[in-house]
Amino acid sequence: MSDSLAQDAEGVLSGIKIPPRPSVLTELIEESRLENPNIQKIGQLIAKDVALSVGVLKLVNSPFYGMKRKVETPQQASIILGVNIIKGIVTGLSLKGAYDHIEGMDAFWGHAELVANVCMVIASNLPGVSKESAYTFGLFRDCGIPLLMQRLPAYRKAYELAVEERNRPFTAIELEHIPTTHVIVGTMMAKSWALADDIIEAITHHHEPNVFNDDFQISANAAAMVAVGRLAEYVIDPSFFPDGYTSEGYALSLGDHLGFDEVDIQEFVDHAMAGGA
Repeated sequence: MSDSLAQDAEGVLSGIKIPPRPSVLTELIEESRLENPNIQKIGQLIAKDVALSVGVLKLVNSPFYGMKRKVETPQQASIILGVNIIKGIVTGLSLKGAYDHIEGMDAFWGHAELVANVCMVIASNLPGVSKESAYTFGLFRDCGIPLLMQRLPAYRKAYELAVEERNRPFTAIELEHIPTTHVIVGTMMAKSWALADDIIEAITHHHEPNVFNDDFQISANAAAMVAVGRLAEYVIDPSFFPDGYTSEGYALSLGDHLGFDEVDIQEFVDHAMAGGA
């Protein structure tokens, strides 16, 4: 990046206000870090926020969680799912809530929530990636997009072009129109909200084409999360794959990295369809 472009990027980034982490999430995280967290207290914290309570119950009662009976309260959800999963759900819902004032993003958030849920389904079949981490990564990985939509009028055109032109790197198209990328802004957001280091690392590198190469400097957990996210995109839309791959070849290349075969991938597709993909 040239000096002038670097200065432009610095100016853009300095003008982007990262939404603060909500107090209810801060309290929940502090409670979850105790040696013996009080699950009832966590449920009560969630219940104090009506919008958050509604979001938690809607998600917990969705087909992705396969509850045998309807969960009626945040306290029940916390007891059934446990501290880590409920914390991941609240983190994701808090993220979306922080952007409520940005109009025209319903489709974006609907897709992000679906990706996060499919990431969770895939991760539940993996030994190395927790369901809650996969869910949080699925929601946060593109969180820089709505911030750039809000800050830079020119970004909407860049975003639309990047979505359409799948044969070129998303971030390269962004840089043709603005002096930064959603990856950089998303990493800022993830750090500000004190997400786990491997989630931040996965967000930082999720558009890197060579991320699975042996010489690429990334932790195994972060690389696995990137693969889970890409496989989730394929599961939701089998036409989603980079130039140079067949659809099946792309899915199987990710499956090989994660230890899945064609049968496993088809099961993920079926589960995603059942969940409303």
